[in-house]
Amino acid sequence: MNTDIGAANITEGMDVFGSAGDKIGTVSHVWSDADQDGAGMDTTPVTGDVIVEEVDIVSAGSETATDSITADAIGEAYTSSTGTATATPTGYFQVDQGGILGIGATQLYIPISAIADIDPGNALTLNCTKDEADAEYAEKPASLS
Repeated sequence: MNTDIGAANITEGMDVFGSAGDKIGTVSHVWSDADQDGAGMDTTPVTGDVIVEEVDIVSAGSETATDSITADAIGEAYTSSTGTATATPTGYFQVDQGGILGIGATQLYIPISAIADIDPGNALTLNCTKDEADAEYAEKPASLS
């Protein structure tokens, strides 16, 4: 399973599959955090890489500096029970279903956090079935331009 999930690894033309292996469609557009109105990091923790540019660490008593790092100290990232930082990727991608060359296709607007696995440049698998994706992601979120 690839845990390097984010907008940078999703490209137009990638095949999108549901959790049961059914093809849902093809990626036709990707919105990163910067492309969304009022976008921000989702604070629901999942395993992934977090880059922290600057952290103020306060040492208390005999604790080491790494013992005093808290979730608050690293902003919107969290510390899991294993001590690794976690964050949820944000952003959306559009999936076209059916149609010929995009004509007559229906669109889904899927959050990047719904990706279970990704093969960058080739395909990605969602954490839900095709039917669940059709029901959940048919409406374009207001934050997308």
